[in-house]
Amino acid sequence: MQANNNVEGRATQLTILNGTDSVNVTIQQLGMNYEYNGKHFFIYNDSARTVSYPVVDEGANVQLSSSESWAVPTLSNGKVNVAVAENNDGHIRQAELYIEAGPYKDTIQVIQGELKDIVGKDFRFTGYDLALYTSSTRNIKELYSEIQTKIVTDAQGNPFLEFTDTDKGWLLPIDFNPETLSFDINAGELMGRYYNRYFIYSSVIDYSYYKQFQQNNLLPYFSVPGVGLSMTAVLGYNAQVGTVAQFFDNDRNDELIKQLTDDKTATYKANVFAVTVFDKKWDLQNHVKPNRTGDLMMYLQPIMIEGVVGSSAKRALPAPVKKQNISSYLLRNPEFKSPAAKPRL
Repeated sequence: MQANNNVEGRATQLTILNGTDSVNVTIQQLGMNYEYNGKHFFIYNDSARTVSYPVVDEGANVQLSSSESWAVPTLSNGKVNVAVAENNDGHIRQAELYIEAGPYKDTIQVIQGELKDIVGKDFRFTGYDLALYTSSTRNIKELYSEIQTKIVTDAQGNPFLEFTDTDKGWLLPIDFNPETLSFDINAGELMGRYYNRYFIYSSVIDYSYYKQFQQNNLLPYFSVPGVGLSMTAVLGYNAQVGTVAQFFDNDRNDELIKQLTDDKTATYKANVFAVTVFDKKWDLQNHVKPNRTGDLMMYLQPIMIEGVVGSSAKRALPAPVKKQNISSYLLRNPEFKSPAAKPRL
């Protein structure tokens, strides 16, 4: 039997004759295959390194390539070895590594970056601002809005998201995770003042509960310090637009809704970041609960995109919005669940 140099397997039928009798025997021969069972997504800091990913190679003509010159793959002793150069580009970067043999192909994404690659950068904080809703609004797209922000650090190196497109500039502490190249924004963070009289706190909201919370006077729970609500911003890089941070729900948010409902299977899917106004500071230790005045902004599906908002004029902040009368399913925007749990009074 000759060697099969193709990736695909092949089969033939052998007929054995004995006088008038015959029998058919099927012979199958595997192709020259490879198998990659490793992860397809890796994050590294900005230091140079060589990393290896195991590949089972059964004689296939494996071809390796990369979308970027700073991550060079080679094949040796059943491993894909990748030389990752030091990142001096001044931004997060990513590369796609390709393992190919015949019609088969695996892609490995490598992202390289650190906190220093986003500090000092301007970002457009974008989303659908539900605080801008009026009775004449007919489509969710009409509520698209942007506000200028910047990643900064204090003297101790702690990172913040600064909302520079406001009169005083609000500061929101962020929890940066170098292992996942992401950061969390938490509810209940004191961000600044409003007209030197009111206090601004961050809120993390599952909008499908907003109406029920409003009816049951539970809206302040979106903003309580230490309540445990947060959203995770996953960082990435696109050559056309620069650094991007897309916000997602995380699995730490369900505990609040379980405490407020009789349904212990209830889930909380954070999809709105809001800036909420209170008449005084929260002081849980002394049982001081401030009065909630309303929301200055309520960004549904927020995304941060590197760059500067088109107009140099500062955004004129509206008066705090106390009530939302947005039509069902957020003006025909799909993919929003209707809550089944009922908050306790």
